[in-house]
Amino acid sequence: MTAVRKKYVITTRYSKEEFAERELGDSVFPFDENVEIRRTRFGGVLVLYTSLNLDELLRALSTHPPATVERVVKVDFCCKISSVSELSRCLVNGLRGFGIERCSDILFGRKGALGDDGVRLIVNVVRNFLRYSKESELVLHVEPVNDEVCFGIMKRGIDKVARIRAKKIGIISHLLKGKKYRY
Repeated sequence: MTAVRKKYVITTRYSKEEFAERELGDSVFPFDENVEIRRTRFGGVLVLYTSLNLDELLRALSTHPPATVERVVKVDFCCKISSVSELSRCLVNGLRGFGIERCSDILFGRKGALGDDGVRLIVNVVRNFLRYSKESELVLHVEPVNDEVCFGIMKRGIDKVARIRAKKIGIISHLLKGKKYRY
């Protein structure tokens, strides 16, 4: 039986895509030998395919936190950016599949091929479909990738890889505190 491959949009420091590919591969490969990392036509954006779910992926990244990766966004569905009506229909159908009624924010990774009109359309559709609630932990991430736009609902802040690096550094520095080393 083949494991279902999940899709993640990875944001890297600009022009560090090659380093990020290596770092991601080093972190994820021990947990998923079939991991695949693809570049997009946008600088600083990669797409990662793996059988790992989000929690497993974040645990894998915590073993060797990548220095060049900024964000990891889980992709729940994608829509082609071919026409306004198709994008709108796809977005409504995708949001229906979540079974959630509210989110606290809509976060755009970048405009990409959407342009101002595409951003306005997405914001209007989401506002008509989901209620805004400051109390909600959920955020809708919007990530334009090549000729499509991908959407992922995640808890606020979980996409930040710097959080993983800081935690790892904190653990290491805590272990080293007060210990003397001989050379």
